[in-house]
Amino acid sequence: MNIVKNIIGIITNPNVYLAAVAGVIPGALTGGVIGALSSGYISNRFGLCAECTDYLLGFHANLFIASLIGFIIGVILGGAVTAGFTIYKIHKDTIQQLKTISHDNITDILFAAFSMSIKISLGMGAGALVGSLLSPGIGTALGATAGTLSLLLVLFISTNKICLPQQN
Repeated sequence: MNIVKNIIGIITNPNVYLAAVAGVIPGALTGGVIGALSSGYISNRFGLCAECTDYLLGFHANLFIASLIGFIIGVILGGAVTAGFTIYKIHKDTIQQLKTISHDNITDILFAAFSMSIKISLGMGAGALVGSLLSPGIGTALGATAGTLSLLLVLFISTNKICLPQQN
């Protein structure tokens, strides 16, 4: 019964929708770039189409197709992770403070959600950069995962609450 109550609380909290929009943009952009780069490196080792010798938009077909697939997967995963955690933190920190959105607090909620999702995206990018130094391709993807998980752990453990103005 507690799970149903939490789900209803998330659905009825209007701040969650702002957090979802603000959280998905930086994560999807970072995830897409990381996915395209890592799958582009991987495509050289594991050709998707061994018989393909054609060039597509000036690139080898294997590289183009793998980068496109990696971009799509990266956008979905990056956006889902950052939006999900941003929704969780905004809902957890604002459920007791704010029940409605007004012109006074919308910028505070958007700023908190954007800053949180940008932190997660920076962790994702830093991990991918470090991982790509060791092994381009697989190392990039694993580094992005490790960087994201480590930053999520730090953000989860941190006790800083989002400071929002009190409603009258």
